[in-house]
Amino acid sequence: RRMVRLAHIALVAIGILNVQFAQSAPRLRLNTALETVASFALMAAAVLMPACCLWIAPRRRHFEIFAAPVACLAGGVMLTIGGLIR
Repeated sequence: RRMVRLAHIALVAIGILNVQFAQSAPRLRLNTALETVASFALMAAAVLMPACCLWIAPRRRHFEIFAAPVACLAGGVMLTIGGLIR
């Protein structure tokens, strides 16, 4: 039950993060390739995180699949922060 709740929260929270990324995109000092990678990483995280939560909810095992959405989220956020403070 907690994982289903986490899936809903992740869906909304990462969606808001994607909107914030779109608003900050003009201020990013990244080349277009890195900006595209950051964008796709955040979009992948927005899809993968709730999917992983819903996949694990009834099974309560295979927690290692969280590596994919966490890596996408971390990569997208680090590129975005790097582009803003650069």
